[in-house]
Amino acid sequence: MANYLSNLKRLLLLALTFQLSVCDPVAQCPEPWTRSQRRVIAGGPWPVRPGQSLSVSCPEHFRLNGTTGTVTCTGSGQWSPYWPQCEMVKCPALEVSRAKLSSKHMRSGSVVKVTCLPGYVTAGPGPVTKVTTLSCHSNGTWSQSTPSCVPGCGHPPVIVGLQLREAFVLQEAFLLDAAVSYSCGVGYTRAGGSSISRCTRMGWTHTLLRCEPKSCGSAGEIPNGQYLYNKGVEFGSYVSAVCNKGYYLIGQKTRHCTSTGWDGRDAVCEPVQCAPPPQVSGAEVSGSVDGPHLYSQVLAYRCPTGHLVGEREIHCTSNGTWSAPPPHCSDMTCQQPSMLFGSRTWNYKLNYRPGERVGVACQRRTRLSGSATLTCGADGKWDPPVPTCVWIY
Repeated sequence: MANYLSNLKRLLLLALTFQLSVCDPVAQCPEPWTRSQRRVIAGGPWPVRPGQSLSVSCPEHFRLNGTTGTVTCTGSGQWSPYWPQCEMVKCPALEVSRAKLSSKHMRSGSVVKVTCLPGYVTAGPGPVTKVTTLSCHSNGTWSQSTPSCVPGCGHPPVIVGLQLREAFVLQEAFLLDAAVSYSCGVGYTRAGGSSISRCTRMGWTHTLLRCEPKSCGSAGEIPNGQYLYNKGVEFGSYVSAVCNKGYYLIGQKTRHCTSTGWDGRDAVCEPVQCAPPPQVSGAEVSGSVDGPHLYSQVLAYRCPTGHLVGEREIHCTSNGTWSAPPPHCSDMTCQQPSMLFGSRTWNYKLNYRPGERVGVACQRRTRLSGSATLTCGADGKWDPPVPTCVWIY
């Protein structure tokens, strides 16, 4: 009986021990979480069991707080060494007197512009400027050493008729006592004075260089026209070509005085032409009837027989048209003479051609006042004029 109880006790103890070994959980390391870091896991996903290691790195603009970045899960469920943290990378604070900073951010990736106050420029490595741009690198250092602002001048002033020499054109700032030089601008010639301007605490000194505009001289003569000058013959002025009446312009109307003289070519004034006039049947023309018919040319018409109807002379006008339509010749006849208390005595006809004659007489108790024989003239009128009949009392 005693042996039975001893064996039963042994079996119960073994069962209890097995149960405890089965239910006892395996130690695990906690999963940390922060917004400012990311994990790179080596050896498998979560959960992490004792003996597994992880490699931890930080996102851009952050860095680990001094650890190697590798941690191991221990049997006690702890990370060894401690779980690292990511710190924001920052550059040293900028302190620049007599300047304005575009931003107060000093973290990695920040860009800060240092602008010197009026009357000051940067003095440091690199060219002299009014504005210096610094970038904060990922290692916590600035892209260049902190500049300082010292007395100086900005870009030299723009002066009418002068131009800054090429060596100084692109430089935006100058140290105190720096000197620049000017030359005469395009179209100007030097007339004396110093070309130097110097940077002082009051700004740039006034340059004494004197420049005068170049002269182009006379623009020339235009046959049958002329040039009208707006201001003279100096650089920047211009002339306008004007033709005389009856002429029209060929070429450019306006020419400018440039640094090399008058631009363009000489203008040409050509005479206005009229179209050939139509033929006038039966008329004689004095003047050239063959072309060209130029401005002011005159044509005179005459009818050997008959009567000229219209203008005897026409001329070519300044707008290229004739002053009047061409005339025409009309056959002239004299109508039968009409007499109060009188009549024809011979050569009875309805109309008479020039040179034909007719006789006339008065009735009883009247007498003829004029000629009894009339001749038809070239102008369609009787010669002498038709007489009258006068009563006898």
